[in-house]
Amino acid sequence: MNKLLFAAVAVLLASPALAQVASGTPYEQARAALLAQGWKPDVTYGARTGKGQPLYHFPEIWCGPQVCRAKWRDASGAPQAIMLNRGFNKDHTVQ
Repeated sequence: MNKLLFAAVAVLLASPALAQVASGTPYEQARAALLAQGWKPDVTYGARTGKGQPLYHFPEIWCGPQVCRAKWRDASGAPQAIMLNRGFNKDHTVQ
């Protein structure tokens, strides 16, 4: 990952509101920055297969035909969400 891009995403994510995540950021990069800031993905939210395995690459994501939603918990445990443009598996981008 480009260190400059990671630093820019990390600065944007320093705010407590997930709404500050830059539009167009690949979700995989935004997710890494959120984890580095201490946010926790809500792994109980996402879609599951009949065997209980996450349907998508990231277990905190639920997708419709064009838009996905990723649920997170901030440091205090409050739920937050990120809306994503649907990609194929790891190719989602932040809306």
